[in-house]
Amino acid sequence: LIIFVFIIEIFFFFTSSDKIDNFANTQEFQKKYVVRNSHGYRDKEYSYKKPDNIFRILVLGDSQTFGHGIKKLEDTWHKKLEVLMNHGMKDKSFEVISLAGEGWDTDTQLYELFKNGFKYNPDLILLAFYQNDVPSPFGFECQGEDIQLFRNSKVITWIRNYSKTYQF
Repeated sequence: LIIFVFIIEIFFFFTSSDKIDNFANTQEFQKKYVVRNSHGYRDKEYSYKKPDNIFRILVLGDSQTFGHGIKKLEDTWHKKLEVLMNHGMKDKSFEVISLAGEGWDTDTQLYELFKNGFKYNPDLILLAFYQNDVPSPFGFECQGEDIQLFRNSKVITWIRNYSKTYQF
């Protein structure tokens, strides 16, 4: 096991890069690639009135659903889902509508559902959930060092600070 971890550590050491591509966070990226509809969502324009023979799916999500770092709307997962679901359909079609935003958590998603989501008259609502979407309770102060074991161990401290495997 130790040899395996050592091999992984060497792999991460030689393949990792400390350079972080932050282009998706720039205003230039937002202006060039992110187009929002009249409601402020990164999606096509949909009317609130649902057309006949449409099964409407509403997706609530965070930056993953928003498509953070994705240049084309059609490359987001919810638009790919829409294409797959409509493949071979004749009598009925699917619309997958995204109500998502960068940095949103479940509180924001619920707010948007009640503010605008139900206006679309969805047949199905999906919550695209990631573990960091749960909002922290106010006054909750827990730092990583509060739960670390073996605080005084020099070996463990070195592993936490320098091991690429541990950081992975």
